[in-house]
Amino acid sequence: MKSIICRDSIKPLFLASFLFFCTTGIVSSHFIAICMILIISMAKGRGLRITTPFQIIIIIVALSFLNEIIHILIEGGAPSFLEIIPYSIFIFITMWAAQIVDERVLRWMMWFTLIDIGAAVIQRVIGVNTFLPENMTDAAEMGGELLYDLKVNGLNTNSSGLAYKAFLALLIHERFPKCRLFGNYIWYIICLAGIVLAFNRTMLLAFLVYFSFKLLRDRKKGILIPLVVLICFLVLSLPDVMEFIITQLTRGNDSFSAGNATSGREEIYAHYINFCKEHFFFGNGSFKYYMGEGIHAHNSFLQTMATNGFIITALYVLFLLSTIKKTTWIYALPIFVCALTQSFILWGASYNDFVFYCIMLKPVTDIIQEHQDLKTNKYCIV
Repeated sequence: MKSIICRDSIKPLFLASFLFFCTTGIVSSHFIAICMILIISMAKGRGLRITTPFQIIIIIVALSFLNEIIHILIEGGAPSFLEIIPYSIFIFITMWAAQIVDERVLRWMMWFTLIDIGAAVIQRVIGVNTFLPENMTDAAEMGGELLYDLKVNGLNTNSSGLAYKAFLALLIHERFPKCRLFGNYIWYIICLAGIVLAFNRTMLLAFLVYFSFKLLRDRKKGILIPLVVLICFLVLSLPDVMEFIITQLTRGNDSFSAGNATSGREEIYAHYINFCKEHFFFGNGSFKYYMGEGIHAHNSFLQTMATNGFIITALYVLFLLSTIKKTTWIYALPIFVCALTQSFILWGASYNDFVFYCIMLKPVTDIIQEHQDLKTNKYCIV
């Protein structure tokens, strides 16, 4: 019996398997950095192209080192070896890996994401939030009215990981045609199902933003405008529908300003804004800043400002702008929306950052030799 997986497919499968395992949250996020290094080391014959975004990030790395030294001299303290390495270096490594990665790694990640969403469906059907015994909650404890209380984790340690991967799988599908597993509408429904099962409101908003601008970009105002009018009419004319939507989005409150509708973001944002005012130019000396016991800013730009100060943050903004092209702005926009309410990008070595840089920096036509071999090798399935 002949193998249906060719030898050249083993490497992408291994890298994607390792990357997916690292994104589940079961192991430390430092393993994602190891995965990025493996992607670089296994990409034979693929040299790094030093484009404008890379030039800016190199400057940021140098200034971050300088900022750390100044911070240590003024504030004192003895940071550990890992702390002294600016996380901007891991951004550089992640960009490098994203630029040269074999597209088959992304395609395998699509398969793994599909499995992840399938696991989430099973969890909802059997009435548990996860398969991990130590974190498992049954349907009786989860509640029965709010989708937020019924959210499931899939194969991750939290529901956010599932929602992030479902949304990023949508963008990979749209950006890289060779990574598509199914037709457009089927994949849209699958990704939306993953986001709803995880009930991540930020990803729902990003999903809506992407498709709104997609219709505008494709000059389908004739579809978008009537669709918006129809949805508004149905929502406003059916009080029960309106009440259901508000209840779900505000987690059972009357508005977003009441109760725990925003998951405590008001206090978090106030703390970080105050810290940024007090440490305007240099932030926390480029050492990753957290509120209390490891609470991040839930805003990528606020997190970057608190960590690095205004000068380096301005360079990060310039860096992000330099990645945007005529063909990629539509993908950048919803990701920036995610970054407003989540620490979604500019984290260092993370799956979110990796996919973002793949979309923004990797040419769609940049296919390595192994990909061309797929047309002639009938035993390869990827």
